[in-house]
Amino acid sequence: MTRPATIRSERLLLRPACGEDLSALLTLWREPEVRRYLFDGDVPTREQAARYLSGQRSVWLLQRLAGPELLGCVTLRETPGGAREPGVALHPQHQGRGFAQEALSALLAHAAEALGAKPLVASCCVPDAAGQRLLHRLGFVAGYECDGGRYRVRQYRKERPLHSPPASPCVRSAALPSCRLAVA
Repeated sequence: MTRPATIRSERLLLRPACGEDLSALLTLWREPEVRRYLFDGDVPTREQAARYLSGQRSVWLLQRLAGPELLGCVTLRETPGGAREPGVALHPQHQGRGFAQEALSALLAHAAEALGAKPLVASCCVPDAAGQRLLHRLGFVAGYECDGGRYRVRQYRKERPLHSPPASPCVRSAALPSCRLAVA
């Protein structure tokens, strides 16, 4: 992927993360409520976080337009099959306010416009009911489940453009790429 752009939504600024953001991201990812479904629940080391930040995934810091406080982060990676896979992690005190949906909507719209239309996939731990509701609100359709590191993981696919009318509830998703745990 190319260097990510800064993205703005109604309330949020999504700023591309860089090496100087490692400590802030590590603090976020070490929060028990955040890492519960990330990193298989393990506490990431600084080296793991640095590899994650510099890997095949673009990471944006999530802030309010009105201030510099870190709310969380969103991610986007290209899968080996050529699909895009988004992810989100929010500080516990900022969950439940619509920030995750707003940030991912802005990210997916930006990706479609700037990077072209590609299939979208997502992974969500089965016990993560809030993550599953978020994916459904964003138009993702559940596919299959597989074993993850700590929890079973449900795979999702987005079959339609971001702003199109909902698909029939009877539509089944196509086969998804091999199972892997992602930020959800």
